Amino acid sequence: MIQLFKDINIFALPEAEKQQIELLGNNKKAVLIVIRAQEWNQEIQAFLGKILGAVQLNFEEDIHCVNITNHPSISFFQLNQNKAYRHVIAFGLPPKELGLNIESRLYQPTLLSDIQWLFAHNIQDIYEERKQGKKQMAGALWKALKDMFDLV
Repeated sequence: MIQLFKDINIFALPEAEKQQIELLGNNKKAVLIVIRAQEWNQEIQAFLGKILGAVQLNFEEDIHCVNITNHPSISFFQLNQNKAYRHVIAFGLPPKELGLNIESRLYQPTLLSDIQWLFAHNIQDIYEERKQGKKQMAGALWKALKDMFDLV
């Protein structure tokens, strides 16, 4: 895992207006999943639920999940207000789109300001790859999640 500066500032992107953001889940384990999915549906949600289940997380109870497709100027600062996330997994989003001025490679857990970050390909792309019987992205995601959540 890469550890970046502990005392780094995270800046909010300018807000044109207050955005109403729908967070799915109850966040009992302080995990935020940020996705950009044009075609969010039950199949993709179930696929994400299986991924989370493999690391002992329950979609409905343990995490917050937000699809930012309709919120192009959202920042992590806006999402994190009063939530105290310990882990953030971003599917299909580079750090800059979440208001972070850092470099991070895909599938490389990174510690930043006491939060573990993981950036991965778009969840729809990973889902489509698995439907085709391939597992390059899914395998990289599994390895990174095991590292992130200290699984053997």
